[in-house]
Amino acid sequence: MTTGVPLQVKSALELEASITTWKMSDIPAGTSPFFEMLGNFSFGDYFKKQAIQYAWDVSTQVFEFDPKYIWPSVFRDDDEAFELWRQYVPAERITRMGEKDNFWVMGDTGPCGPCSELYYDRGPKYGNGRNPGEDTEGNRFIEFWNLVFMQYNTLPSGQREPLPKPSIDTGAGLERVVALKMGVDSVFETDVLRSIIAKIESITGIPYDFHNDKAAAFRVIADHLRCLAFAIADGVQPSNVDRGYVLRKVLRRAVRYGRTLGMDRPFLAEVLPQLTATMGPDYPELVKGEKRIAEIITSEEEGFIRTLKRGGNILNQIIEKAQTSSHVIGGDDAFRLKDTYGLPFEEILLIAKDTGLTVDEKRYQHLEKEAKERSRSSQKSTQQVAGESVFSQFALKNGETQFLGYSHNLTKSHITGLVVDGEFVQKMETGQKGLIFLAETPFYAEMGGQVGDIGFLESAGAFFFRP
Repeated sequence: MTTGVPLQVKSALELEASITTWKMSDIPAGTSPFFEMLGNFSFGDYFKKQAIQYAWDVSTQVFEFDPKYIWPSVFRDDDEAFELWRQYVPAERITRMGEKDNFWVMGDTGPCGPCSELYYDRGPKYGNGRNPGEDTEGNRFIEFWNLVFMQYNTLPSGQREPLPKPSIDTGAGLERVVALKMGVDSVFETDVLRSIIAKIESITGIPYDFHNDKAAAFRVIADHLRCLAFAIADGVQPSNVDRGYVLRKVLRRAVRYGRTLGMDRPFLAEVLPQLTATMGPDYPELVKGEKRIAEIITSEEEGFIRTLKRGGNILNQIIEKAQTSSHVIGGDDAFRLKDTYGLPFEEILLIAKDTGLTVDEKRYQHLEKEAKERSRSSQKSTQQVAGESVFSQFALKNGETQFLGYSHNLTKSHITGLVVDGEFVQKMETGQKGLIFLAETPFYAEMGGQVGDIGFLESAGAFFFRP
C-alpha cells in the first residue's frame, strides 16, 4: 500500500482564478456558514460511467493529484460503481460504505441514490487507518469530491422506485482541494483564510497558534466574516426572520468569539478590508458593497454588544455555576437571560455548546409558554383600555410614526407620547407597563396575524424591554 505525500504547492488565489466557483451565501446553520463548491449536474444526460470518468480526469489532470493517492468509496450494494472504478484504481483501494456515508436522500420522500466519494491519502503522519473506512478521525483520508447517483424516488410509503431518468449531482470542496494542493494541515492554513487570520492577529495583538485553545476564535471569525460579507453583498441583511435570522446568528457568534480575544468593541469592519483585498478581484460585489457591508455589521455588533453587557455578569455566573456542577444551564436561568436581558434563546444554546454545556430546554419552554399566556392576557387588557381610537387620535395630532424596519434594526429616535392604564401620562415609573410612541421605529407592529418584533428602548437613564 502506498502512502500520501504533499502535493506541489499552488496558491488558492491561482486555483480560484482558473476554476469557475459556485458560492452559497445563505445556508442553514452548520459547521461552516460559507463554502465554495465546484460541481456539475446531469438530468438524464449522462450517469455513473461518465460522472466517474469526469471526476477522475479533473482530479488527475486539472487538480494534478497523484492517482496513487486517490481512494474512491462506493455504496455497499453498488456493484456497478465498484466495477467502473476498477478501470482507474485497484480493487483494494475502493472502499464500500453504508447508508450513513454513501447514500444521499433529499428528505423523507423524493429523489435519492447511492454516492461515490473521492478521498486523498495524506499518509500515516495523519493517522493509522488503512483506508477511508478505518480512518475514524477523518484526518488521513480527506474527502474532496462527492458523486451522487440519483436513481430512485422515495414514495410516502417508504418504498423506492427507479427514476425515469437517472441524474447526477457532484460537488468538490474548493477549500479542501486547495489545502491538499498546498500541502497544509487545514483549510484555515490556505492563503485566503490565513490572510484574514493574520489581520485578526494584527487587530487583537494575539498570535494565532493552530494548537492553542484560542485558535478556534480566529477560525470562526475568519469563516463567519466571509459569510456575512458575501450574504450582505448579495442583498441579505441581519434580521429576526428567515435568512436574515441565520445571518444575525452568524454575526453574533463571531462577536462572542471576538470577546475571547479581548475584542469588547465592534471590530469586524476592521477585518473586512483584508477579505475584500483577497477575494475582491474575483468577486467585485465585495468591493462595490464594502462600505455598506461595514456599516451593517458594525451596527449589528454595537446592538449585540449592548445586549451582552446588560446580561454579561449574570451570564458568566450562570456558566461558571453550570461548569462546576451538572454542566447544564437551568431552564430558569436561560429564561431569565432571555426575558430580562434580551439574550435570544438560540444564542444561549450556542453559548452553551461553545462552553461544553447543555440547556434544560424542557423547563425553558414551559416558562416561555407561561410568559406568552400572560402576555396575551395583558395584551387583551391593554387593547381594551387603549383601543384603536387612542392610536388614531394621537396620529392625527402628532403625525404617524415613521417605520424604518426594512432598512434599519437599530435607530435613534425620540418619544412623542406615553400611555399607562389607557391614559396619556408625562412619565412612567420603574416596573410599570405601558405604551411608548416614537417618532421613528424599527419595530414592526403586531397586526394582521403577524408576530411583532421584540427588542428594547434605551436612554441614558432608562431601559424598556418588549418581550
